[in-house]
Amino acid sequence: MLGAGHGGIEAILTGVLVLVNFMYMLAIRNADLSSLVPMDQLGVAQQAMTEFWSAPWYTIFLGALERAFALPIQITFSLLILQSVTRKQPGWLFLAIGWHALVDGAAVFSVGTWGVYTAETVLAALCLLSLAVIFALRRSEPIERSEQIQPTPPLQPPPSIDFDQMETPEKLDETRFQ
Repeated sequence: MLGAGHGGIEAILTGVLVLVNFMYMLAIRNADLSSLVPMDQLGVAQQAMTEFWSAPWYTIFLGALERAFALPIQITFSLLILQSVTRKQPGWLFLAIGWHALVDGAAVFSVGTWGVYTAETVLAALCLLSLAVIFALRRSEPIERSEQIQPTPPLQPPPSIDFDQMETPEKLDETRFQ
């Protein structure tokens, strides 16, 4: 669950940072940058503001989309590690490490070679493969029983009740001081 938690908190924190950045950029959109930024950094700040507000609106959601694709992938890593531990087979660990290296390598290679949109498409395909692994591992494992389950003995009729032996308030008074 550490891997799933890591991927989940990373997604949440990334979303919060994007939201904080957007709110900050919205707050200083029409502000005089010369009062906020040192003069030697004013040109860089103005260029950053221009690039931010001229970017297509949907590029803002690419980070959220990437995090949504990353969550099932992170869960798959965790499940593969879990398989390694529960089955006591280190091959699953090596599979998890290899799958992680493939995902990271494909993302870095595709964004550097073909651009961000193709990288997101590659990540989506890897996400679908990860979902297939999750559903393939979803079946329950057979439970090993160390002992045979004994059938329950048949129910016996209750013993007959002797009403003369029953305690009544009168009989209790008779035995109170004995």
